[in-house]
Amino acid sequence: MTTWEGGKSVAEHRMYMANPLARINLIIKAPDKVINAQVIGDECINCGDLRPWLLKLSRDIKCLMCTYVIGTYGGEHVVLGIEPRVELTMDMVSNVVRTIVGWYNGEW
Repeated sequence: MTTWEGGKSVAEHRMYMANPLARINLIIKAPDKVINAQVIGDECINCGDLRPWLLKLSRDIKCLMCTYVIGTYGGEHVVLGIEPRVELTMDMVSNVVRTIVGWYNGEW
């Protein structure tokens, strides 16, 4: 895909065909800066001042453990990718367990 409209069209078609695992690749201008942020429950790692925005986005799409790739274009932030998983390290184990237990208990 070389345009946003083309990618959107393919995504809509694949959603219509009920294939949620389909991936779409777009060629876009390289961002000035790339931010890799992870949201685990109420924690936002490497989010900086995007924390409230990413936490709200995660709640809206119901993704309790997500990795976001955010591109910065002239000061404007654009979500380039969302992965419904996080890289699990020893520092994050307690956050992941707390989030899973909260989900199991109906907190989300």
